[in-house]
Formats: sequence, structure tokens, C-alpha cells
Amino acid sequence: HSFPSGHTVSAFSFVVPWLALLGWRAAPIVAIAILAGFSRIAVGAHWPVDVLAGAMMAIQAGFDLGNIKDQDHFALA
Repeated sequence: HSFPSGHTVSAFSFVVPWLALLGWRAAPIVAIAILAGFSRIAVGAHWPVDVLAGAMMAIQAGFDLGNIKDQDHFALA
């Protein structure tokens, strides 16, 4: 068991840009990320708190990076 779940961080890091671009239409992608988190618990690789922390960290980091880009402090694209 490691904290946080790396698989969940990766899955939810992938979700954030799609949420920003597609809004509610990204629901299937969100569902897949949630299933990835549940699968880590189901196979006994992580505790639920590991998965929840991984999802929260990825979502927060994604939105923070989006806010930095919007503030024009860095030329990201």
C-alpha cells in the first residue's frame, strides 16, 4: 500500500483537462477514472483513503495549473 494511489492520480489528471474542455459531456471519462480508483481498492492494492487522496490531489493540481495559465504569469501555450 502506498499513499496516494498513483494509478488514481494518473486517471484523474487525465480527467481534469477534459472536464475543462467538455464540461458535463466528460462524464464517461470521469466514470472511467472513478472505476480505476475502485479497482485499486477491489484488488487490495490501496486503502480507500489512498484512492481518495490521489483523486483530490490530481483534481486540485489540474485546476491550479489551469488558474496559473489563466493569470498569464507563464506562457504555457
